[in-house]
Amino acid sequence: MTSRHWYELTPDDFEGPNSPGYLKDEKATQWTDFWGDEYAWTNLLPTAWSAIDNPYLHRTVVPQTVYVDRGPGHGEFWFHRASTWTSILHLLIVGMGWTNLSAGLRRWSSEGYEQGHHPVLDLIRKMCGENDLRALQLFLHSWHNNELMFEISAHLGNPGQPRPEIEANEERRDDDEVAAVLAVASPLGRDLLVGGGDPLHVVMHVQHWLQRTERSRDAKISRVSEGRYVVLANSYLAGVGALARSELTRLDDPGDHHTEAWAEIVVAGLGSLGNYFGSTGQRWFRVSESYGDHAAQFNSHQWGQLD
Repeated sequence: MTSRHWYELTPDDFEGPNSPGYLKDEKATQWTDFWGDEYAWTNLLPTAWSAIDNPYLHRTVVPQTVYVDRGPGHGEFWFHRASTWTSILHLLIVGMGWTNLSAGLRRWSSEGYEQGHHPVLDLIRKMCGENDLRALQLFLHSWHNNELMFEISAHLGNPGQPRPEIEANEERRDDDEVAAVLAVASPLGRDLLVGGGDPLHVVMHVQHWLQRTERSRDAKISRVSEGRYVVLANSYLAGVGALARSELTRLDDPGDHHTEAWAEIVVAGLGSLGNYFGSTGQRWFRVSESYGDHAAQFNSHQWGQLD
C-alpha cells in the first residue's frame, strides 16, 4: 500500500461491509492528509472539481438513485449523500468565495436558482435540484451559517472576524416552511432536515476541514507575470490554505497599491482547481475564462460576502 498514491484505491483499502464509506489503516491517513477530511465526506470532491467547466460531465457528479432513495441500500450508502452535501459546501466556500452562505443562497433563490450566473453554481444546480437547494437553505439556518461564517473568516479570510451572533428571532425555524420543503424535497434534501440538527455531520466535517487549512507549508507560490501566480501544492488542503492566506494582491507593488491578482491552484495527483481572482481585503473566488459572462461570475461572488 505504501507504493500507491492516495487516489489509487482497491476493495482491500476499505473497512468492509459493516463500515461502508471508510478507508482503513494507512490509506485512510493518506486520504485525510490529502483532502483534509475522511473519505466518507470527501469522496465526491475529485469528480466535482473536475466537472465544473465541463457541462457534459455534470451528471457524473449526481449520485445514482440507489444512493439517495429509500429503497435497498439507503442506509448502506449514507456516505454518498453526506459527500454530496459536503462537496456542495466546499464549492460554495472555495469556488464561489462565499463567506455568508445563507445570503448567497437567498440571492440565488431570488433569481429562481437559474443557471448562467457562474459555472460553480451551474454544477451545484445539477447536483441538487431547486427543491433540495431550498432544503439546504433551511438546513444552514442561523446556527449553521453563523458557525461556518466564523470558521471561513478565521481560516480562509479575516482572522479578526468576531464570531457572529444569532438573533433571538432567528433561533427557531418556521415549522410550516420546513414541512412545505420536506414535501417537495428529494430524499437527498430530506436527509439534511430529518434526524437532528446535522444528521449527516456535514457542517461538523466542513468546520474541521476549515480548521486544518493551516497546512499550507506543503505549497509553493510562483510568479508567472505581473499580477499572475500559480500555487503548486502537494494536497488539496494545502493549496486552498496557501491561496487563502497569501498576500498576492500586494506583492507586485512595492508601494502596496496593487489591489488585484490572479492565481491558479495546481495540486499534485489532482490537477488544476482553476483560476482564482482576489483583491486586497476580499475573499478569493474561482473564475472560468472559458465561461460566457465574466461580469456574472463577479456579481454572483458578491452575493455571499459579509456586509
